Amino acid sequence: LNNSRQSVLDSIDGIGSGGFTNIGDAMIDGLSTLDTAPNGTVQAGVLLTDGDLNTGPSRSFVLNNIVPDYNSQDVCLYTIGFTTRDDEAFMQDIASAADCGGYRFAGESGEVGSIKNTLQAVFQDIAGEVAGAETITSENGTVDPNNSITSAFDIDGTVTQVTTNLRLAGANLTTG
Repeated sequence: LNNSRQSVLDSIDGIGSGGFTNIGDAMIDGLSTLDTAPNGTVQAGVLLTDGDLNTGPSRSFVLNNIVPDYNSQDVCLYTIGFTTRDDEAFMQDIASAADCGGYRFAGESGEVGSIKNTLQAVFQDIAGEVAGAETITSENGTVDPNNSITSAFDIDGTVTQVTTNLRLAGANLTTG
C-alpha cells in the first residue's frame, strides 16, 4: 500500500503462469496486505482469476474460513473471472458469502473492451464504498428493440451528489 504505482506495476509484470490456481492463498495474502492500511480506511479485495481452483485451500475452506475473515475485517470482496474456464459458480459463491462486493465475468482473453469495462465497473463500486455512496435503485431487465424503459427515483435535500450508471451487456450502440 505504500508502494509507488510503478512498483505495483512491476510486481504485476513479475507474475508468471504455472498452470495452477491457488485462490485461497491469494485471498489470505491479499487480506494480510490490507493489515498495513491506516485505521478507518475503506478496504476491498479484488480476486482476479483465469482458472479453476486446483491447488491450495479447498473450496469449503475458502468459503467457511477465508471469506468470513474478510467479513470480520469489513473488507468488501469482488471476484472477477477472465475465461470460461474459471469456476464461475465458485466465484459467485465467494462473492455471495462476502458481506459486500460482487462477482463479474470480465470476458475472454483478447476481449480488451469487455475486460476494461468490467474492471472500471468494479473500481467505480469501490470508489462508491470509499465515498460512502448508497444505491437508491437498481434494476435489471431486457429492453426490446425499438422500445424504451423509464425509471424514476426520488432524491431528497440531503443528497449532495448523484451518479448514474448504465450497463448494457452485449449492446450494439450507434450514435448519430
